[in-house]
Amino acid sequence: MEKPLVTIAMPTYNQENYVEEAVSSLLNQTYPNLEIVISDDASTDSTFQRIQDAVHDYNGPHRIILNKNKRNLGIAHYSKLMKLSSGELIVIAHGDDISMPNRVEILVEAWQKSGASMITSNVMNIDSEGNEIGQFSPKGFKPINDMEELARSGWNNSLHGATLAWTPDLFSVFGGLDPDKSSLTTDWVLPFRASLLNGIHYVDQILIKFRVHKDSKQSLYVNINKKNPNNKFAFGKHLFVNMLKNTGLWGILRSNYHNSKFRVITKSVGVDNIIADHERRSGNNLIQRFYMLDTLHHAVKIGLHSEEKLKPVEEQLVISILKNVGEWATLRNTLHNNRFRSIWEKID
Repeated sequence: MEKPLVTIAMPTYNQENYVEEAVSSLLNQTYPNLEIVISDDASTDSTFQRIQDAVHDYNGPHRIILNKNKRNLGIAHYSKLMKLSSGELIVIAHGDDISMPNRVEILVEAWQKSGASMITSNVMNIDSEGNEIGQFSPKGFKPINDMEELARSGWNNSLHGATLAWTPDLFSVFGGLDPDKSSLTTDWVLPFRASLLNGIHYVDQILIKFRVHKDSKQSLYVNINKKNPNNKFAFGKHLFVNMLKNTGLWGILRSNYHNSKFRVITKSVGVDNIIADHERRSGNNLIQRFYMLDTLHHAVKIGLHSEEKLKPVEEQLVISILKNVGEWATLRNTLHNNRFRSIWEKID
């Protein structure tokens, strides 16, 4: 089977403590026809210098392209990465994560066999010190990632943003990522774009180590937990909430959150922080669903699919948005009723 040119693209920003290990994992990729694009988004620390140090003595087969933005682009940095990339498949790699040596090789094989527009994989979560916390999805996980299911669920464990690999038409057909429509995450709208093209294929193997730490984008903007600054137990916390939801106990705790008889229980399991985290997540999910709806309308406008074919998908998205609004309103009102307020603060 031929070995087409593939780009592994790494966006970085203020990741000086982890970026050298991340870059090293790219240099050690076994896939032969590989272009490595590392683009720093105007870091204010020594990230870019450490990138330069990490590649300085490299004399292997991979082509390396380095870039440092003059100003911080945020989510629009992905559009810049696409302009710098020449590969027929773009594999994303974050500046604080570790790619397994055969990651690109396995993703390319899956892409060639499936013909899908996006390839994803399983993940091993690690903490700031590199200790394994646990794999993201259970072995044998079989996601449904067609456009109607994504309109209903929005996201699932097979769409972890750190694992995404996509074909360039996700950007050439739909355009760059709009920071006014999604300022933080890529793993809702990009998979939805792929579902509107040639679909998504999930590889049930751990191909990346995803670092959970206090300075990650998810921790800074979504999972704000002052009592747990190292975020080492965030993974277990969400497993615990899912367990409560599956048993029906979550609804009981949340609906009785204001009741003094339940306060000892809710405080002991950290419901204060958990509800606040879920309120933020619910708000972000709502933003993503609106972006998906906009993407759907674009697909109709350019004639990618007929309006008739996409009507059920649109209806499902609208239903999901209305449910999401209700969930977000309930969570926020629960917090307000118990004398909590949201506070916006500048992140250095």
